[in-house]
Amino acid sequence: MTEQQIDELVWKQDVRIVPAPRLYKGGRNGSPLPSRDVVFRVGQREAGFVYLHSTTHHCLKLRIDEIGRHKSDPTAGEGYGRFFLRSQVGIGGDHIWSDPIVPQNTQRFIV
Repeated sequence: MTEQQIDELVWKQDVRIVPAPRLYKGGRNGSPLPSRDVVFRVGQREAGFVYLHSTTHHCLKLRIDEIGRHKSDPTAGEGYGRFFLRSQVGIGGDHIWSDPIVPQNTQRFIV
């Protein structure tokens, strides 16, 4: 997505993220919790980042290049959509984070 495309969504769109956030008890190292629907409001954009404000009262700061694409979701109603991410979001306790998704069929080399 481009910054211009993000600007058209700021404070106007609620999104669900794909893949769905993973939930943990207490933080990153906590035990996994059952998944549930988490909706994010597209907040302000600045310097290559976009802020997403969630119904869980967390604020996620994502690099714009972590968002693969956006698709509106008319079945959820006007003003709803989905962000397809290149990262996996985790939520636990007061913490929220994103980890890059590395395809399993690629090899990583240390130079």
